[in-house]
Amino acid sequence: MRNRRRTDFLAPDGDWTEFPAVSHWAKGATLRLFDRETHEWSLNWAASRSGTLFPPVVGRFEGDRGEFYGDDTLPHSRLRSSGGTPIGARWEQAFSVDGGETWVTNWTMDFSRPPVS
Repeated sequence: MRNRRRTDFLAPDGDWTEFPAVSHWAKGATLRLFDRETHEWSLNWAASRSGTLFPPVVGRFEGDRGEFYGDDTLPHSRLRSSGGTPIGARWEQAFSVDGGETWVTNWTMDFSRPPVS
């Protein structure tokens, strides 16, 4: 995967740092629950290192794009996912300090699968 992360996660004009990574999901787990009445998903992250279950982000998928909101490090966080295909996807995190009026995207990850041999 290719990561892009802001050096100052709340600076809309801040610099980005880029770095490649290989994903081996061993630091936690996500529990995804669908509410049939609201037609919304809740994504619940559990960190294996601390044993902490974090507050969920809640939202929905429209086509190949998902948008979810909740409380994280700051009271207003947004996660987006898009392009979920057999060969790749994109994940994006943003925070708002003004109640959701404006958002600062501070981390993106572009996932791709290695070629099958």
